[in-house]
Amino acid sequence: KALQLYDTLDRDAERAKCLIWLGWTYMRQDGPTDRVIDFFTQALEIYRSQDDRFSEHLCLSDLAGAYLSRGDLCEALQASEQCLAFFSSIGALDDAPTCLYTRGEIYRRMGRMEEALESLHASLELCRQLDRNAAADFNQVAIAAALRDLSRYENACAMLERPLISED
Repeated sequence: KALQLYDTLDRDAERAKCLIWLGWTYMRQDGPTDRVIDFFTQALEIYRSQDDRFSEHLCLSDLAGAYLSRGDLCEALQASEQCLAFFSSIGALDDAPTCLYTRGEIYRRMGRMEEALESLHASLELCRQLDRNAAADFNQVAIAAALRDLSRYENACAMLERPLISED
């Protein structure tokens, strides 16, 4: 109903936000289905038509996460690289950690472990700078997974110490 209302009122920016919310709602319920990708893609097209570069890249970051969840690693990597380049170019430190994390997880799943660790450590450092403790702990868990994949079990266990005692 909200989409119909925004269409009637010709409010594209609100329609795009609604599409993103719908995408995330269905993602949580059903996983990264074609429907979810379609909602994010529709929102992305609206932001591009409005030349809203910031919202476009936030939406592209959501799309990268959906592609990652589906296992579409090439699409996820392309989207996350675009986001990271944009957010870095404007100094948007708040949004870069998510892109770095996504890129790190993509590289880990591709078996590109050194690149994965580099991205995940960069995300961890930004999270610490921004006092995002829960996000930093989440990054440490991802780093531990990459270290585990490299059979560096002692390092992986050490990386898990702080997240295991976290209250976040």
